[in-house]
Amino acid sequence: MIPGMNSQEYDFNENKIIIKNRELSYEVNEEMKVLRTNIQFSGSDTKVIVMTSCIGGEGKSTTSMNLAIALADLHKKVVLIDADLRKSVMATNVEGGIHKKGLAHFLAGQASIAEVLLTTNIRGLNLILAGNVIPPNPAELLSNPLLDKTLQIMRNNYDYIIIDAPPLGLVVDAAILARVSDGAILVMKSGEIKYRYAQGVKEQLANSGCKILGVVLNKVDYKKQGRYYGRYYGKYYGKYYEEEDLEESSSSSPPMQTATAPKPELTKSELFMQESAKRESGISRASRAAKHRTDTGMTMASLDPDNPQRTQK
Repeated sequence: MIPGMNSQEYDFNENKIIIKNRELSYEVNEEMKVLRTNIQFSGSDTKVIVMTSCIGGEGKSTTSMNLAIALADLHKKVVLIDADLRKSVMATNVEGGIHKKGLAHFLAGQASIAEVLLTTNIRGLNLILAGNVIPPNPAELLSNPLLDKTLQIMRNNYDYIIIDAPPLGLVVDAAILARVSDGAILVMKSGEIKYRYAQGVKEQLANSGCKILGVVLNKVDYKKQGRYYGRYYGKYYGKYYEEEDLEESSSSSPPMQTATAPKPELTKSELFMQESAKRESGISRASRAAKHRTDTGMTMASLDPDNPQRTQK
């Protein structure tokens, strides 16, 4: 038994911390529910999940926090562990987090689990920060058998353990953490990471023996996607209701007959000019749509080498 693991051995109120309130857009909130559901259907033995990315700035830590909160919203007992001992940003999401002891202190024997395991203002969610120091040997600390032993005990106390790891495309820390995890999720910024580079990171995860649950495609251009689906469904349903209104009007009143002049036939050159104008108009609309980008949004994707463009929800 690890000293301090039993909640009765210390006062949770002394270790309470406030997670800053962040409003999620409707699209992001829905995608977090999809991600949460996918994890739930990954199996009851998938409890320890490591989150990593290819490079920094892809939204990995924010996704980890939002996922932990989403799971806690289902009345699950969740602990979020900030294992980015090199360049943590998790502490900026909580009030006073930069002054707290964390995982680095615990693995170095400078603090007990009671000192680093924090309660939050979100019911069912506990948090372990990286700590207010940058150790000279992060990979060695994460290889400490104490971490594996702690995770084994936490499995009996929590429904899910989310580990926010450093980018695997830059350092090996995430591969070390993957060895003691049940599943791994790769967070990637849409349109930023080359396919071969992502495949290399995926192979590193696979070599660790950890099950790869999937990829979160982050910072998706929802305006462009929304415009596409809006046009598609708007055209479909608009046509449907126009036909319905036409049937109702025809049954209630006699149809009106109007004389229209026949349209003159176009020459081959006129037809060619007309088609060229349509193509140029379509290219212009696509160029304008590509300029509108948003920094929020995510979707689950696959790194299947046989079908790299397939997405799953």
